[in-house]
Amino acid sequence: MELWSHLDRSAKSDPVVAELGRALFPAPLVAALTEAGGILPVHLLIVPGPYLWNLPWSGLVVADDHRLVSLARVSLTPSLTGLATRSPSGRTAVNAWIPPAGPGFVKGADLLRLDLPEIMVIGACWSSRVDSVSEPYALPLIAHARGAHDIIGGIYPLPDSHPFPTARLLTQLYPALLGTDPATALWLAQHEAAMADAAPHTWAGVIHTTVTLTGDHS
Repeated sequence: MELWSHLDRSAKSDPVVAELGRALFPAPLVAALTEAGGILPVHLLIVPGPYLWNLPWSGLVVADDHRLVSLARVSLTPSLTGLATRSPSGRTAVNAWIPPAGPGFVKGADLLRLDLPEIMVIGACWSSRVDSVSEPYALPLIAHARGAHDIIGGIYPLPDSHPFPTARLLTQLYPALLGTDPATALWLAQHEAAMADAAPHTWAGVIHTTVTLTGDHS
């Protein structure tokens, strides 16, 4: 069973949710995140291992049934070394359409021939998922290698017929991107959804990955 199927449950009702929260967010870390918050919560940069990349981090329960979205703006990065060596490409965009090389789904290999914009929003199921076994050329990793600094995409089947469809999250995301950085824009949209009591699986499956340091990461 995929973790996203547990997302809408509380730590009290689901031992999987409770155990994962305790393992990834021990009490001292939760306390540090809480104390570091200001007008905006701390920007938390995570370098996940291969089995942790596809977690819906912002929707994870971290303490007393509070979800991480209430304590941090979350970004993932594939490499700290890449963060240190990345240079601006000068290309900017909010959205991009990538034609597949052949029939079927767009794969990371389809991006190898392209120069990509600095900011990409790929509002599709699985678009930011990394599976090193079946897809070694994972789409977000190749996109970063081809010039994308920031990518927002999905890591599991995103609902389109729920009372709070993921498309509604994206309509809130795009205007925010015009006035702030991608991590904060996504956090604003997800936090608004959480405050509206939208089911966590409808918004936590959209993640932000980056290969740039802005001076605002912890």
